[in-house]
Amino acid sequence: MGRETIDIQLTPEERSLLLRYGYPFEQIERALKNCEVSHAIEIVSLDCIELERLIGECADPSTP
Repeated sequence: MGRETIDIQLTPEERSLLLRYGYPFEQIERALKNCEVSHAIEIVSLDCIELERLIGECADPSTP
């Protein structure tokens, strides 16, 4: 049984920040890069664990 996925709407600025500072899993990085040239709000699917890790790394002040 797979993990539940969550669809997140992200602006170009949010996607750029996540790629720069979020250290995303390979799967998330691919999804973000697939819509990198888009200027629209795009939907990226994450599972709960990926989302928690991404938020944690973005919020951690010790992350370079």
